[in-house]
Parts: sequence; structure tokens; C-alpha cells
Amino acid sequence: MSADNELGKPPDNVKSIKVTDDFVEIEAGVDYYGNDDGYNRLTKVIMKIVDKYGRTVSGSWGKRWAKAAPGIETRRMEGSTRSGHQEHAKQQAIRIYCSACPVYVLIRHMNEYVSYDAPGSMGSYDEWLRYDIAEPDRLNNG
Repeated sequence: MSADNELGKPPDNVKSIKVTDDFVEIEAGVDYYGNDDGYNRLTKVIMKIVDKYGRTVSGSWGKRWAKAAPGIETRRMEGSTRSGHQEHAKQQAIRIYCSACPVYVLIRHMNEYVSYDAPGSMGSYDEWLRYDIAEPDRLNNG
């Protein structure tokens, strides 16, 4: 899929992450942490991708990496890992190449606590991240 014509402008004060390799991969999914009293479910969802031209990019969430825009690939992730009362399930992934930077990604973080004995709780917040190419000298020395 390619970038569409919808324009999106993330806020100016976003956290910047430097891409120091050829590309960076961002994963989203669900983490479960349980005990005898209940469990926490922490969910991370990729809500929006905005390319360096300000266009909203539509991800293709198939099983294989697919080009969403020049230098941006997306895919659906499958599989989970388990350890004791913890489980991590991957659901989405983005691959951002240096040539596509800067790229903005909006991630929604959701937390749900379920108690077996009392009312639970839930909350969420959105976080914009900006992926920038690292300085050329950092690429050569890393």
C-alpha cells in the first residue's frame, strides 16, 4: 500500500529516536502479567504513521513485510513467549529505513488490571515518537 493524501501533523514536542542502523523495527502487542489475585494486560497499538512529507501512511498488516510507503514497511506479527505468569504476544511491526526519516508513529498504550476479588481498573494514553536518522559520523563509528 502507499501513502494516501490525508495530511497529519504530529505535535512539535515529541520524543525523538535516532536510527543508528540501516533500519529500525518497532513492535506492538500485548503483555500479560498475572498472579493469584488477578492480572495486568498492557497493550501497545500502532495507531498512525506519518511520513516525512506529512502524509498518513496506511499499513498493510499481512503476514509478510509489505511496503507501506518509500522506506516504510509493515506486517502483522504472530507468536508469543511465556515465562511463569507472564506472556508477551506480538501483533504489529513497522520497519523504518533511514531514507524514510523523519517518520512519526502514534502509539496507544492501554493498561487493564483485572482483579479476581475486587473491581479492576483501566487507562490509556497516546504517545507520538519521531524516528530520525542519526548523524553520519555516528553511523560510521557505531
